[in-house]
Amino acid sequence: MFASLKEEKRAADLSRARRIFLLVIISMGSSIIYTPAYLKFVFYNELMAALHITNEQVGTLLSAYAITATICYLPSGIVADKVRARTLSWVGFALTALLTFVYATLPSYNTLMFVFVGMGLTTILIWWGIRFKVIRLISGEGEYSRNIGLSYGLYGAAGLVVGLVNTFIVTKLAASPEVGMRVLIIFLGILIAVLAVLSFLFIPRFEGEIGGDGNGFSFKGVGKALSMPVVWLSSACMFFVYFYYTGVTYTTPYLKGALGASATLVLLIGTIGHLRVIRHASLLATPRTRCDAVLVVIPCRIHCATRSVPPAPPGVPRDHSAEIWRTPWRRVSNQSKNHNTASQTAPTINEIR
Repeated sequence: MFASLKEEKRAADLSRARRIFLLVIISMGSSIIYTPAYLKFVFYNELMAALHITNEQVGTLLSAYAITATICYLPSGIVADKVRARTLSWVGFALTALLTFVYATLPSYNTLMFVFVGMGLTTILIWWGIRFKVIRLISGEGEYSRNIGLSYGLYGAAGLVVGLVNTFIVTKLAASPEVGMRVLIIFLGILIAVLAVLSFLFIPRFEGEIGGDGNGFSFKGVGKALSMPVVWLSSACMFFVYFYYTGVTYTTPYLKGALGASATLVLLIGTIGHLRVIRHASLLATPRTRCDAVLVVIPCRIHCATRSVPPAPPGVPRDHSAEIWRTPWRRVSNQSKNHNTASQTAPTINEIR
């Protein structure tokens, strides 16, 4: 088997089952490899409690990762042109798994800074550039668009399943945030390590993948790309979309801190909210169907629900969040009279702010 890893292969040389398996590995990996760095998106309060750090420090850690990632995006494409996809894949997974296990020790803040900067290097500089390259290399003529669509679908499905497992772990171990987060992070480290082994064993050396077609990186190509208006328009769209995306990450602490929702409900909504990424699959896959509307409407309605739920009225303890979610506002307001607060009125969102 190891001898066959040294042979160069084309997409036509691989069986259909192996090409599908490689698509699954790369697609799942493109979701799971980033999960440790983005845990705050769903487990904000639990992560802060387990690491014994402040809101500012949580934000600084992700900023360190984001700055490193931003610096590495352009050279990651160059690296992907110069190094074999198999090498970048298993090395990127393996190093990220190692950093994840360090993360699982719940180390000091300074060590966490090292971990997040390191993840910026391993997930972006080493790994990020090979996702679309591998999909292109395993796709036959006319299959690339379909495989990209399938890849985004698998990306979203893997993220949802792993997210639900993470929620189960944290919920079951809610009595101790440190234990819950440690088990969760170890689970992610094991998954990423398994992906490293699978990448090493099953991703072949592709024929002509390193400069074989003469279409490697060149500054002339960069200049040509920058002269195209569609590149600037797409970049602007992505830039402003991330303003919204960053704001959505604070849904979970808002639900718990301002609305008094239960921890289980907060984690479940935070996890399901990430379903919106599956929408990308319907945009890229052909032909497009009515499932487009389902994929975008469901997560949007979930997100709108988290934004429109009113705060608990005076006199209703915050741990009665289930009542707030299951009953209309007037019924909850009437129930508050049982707490001798009939003369009070519910605060508005602006008053809370």
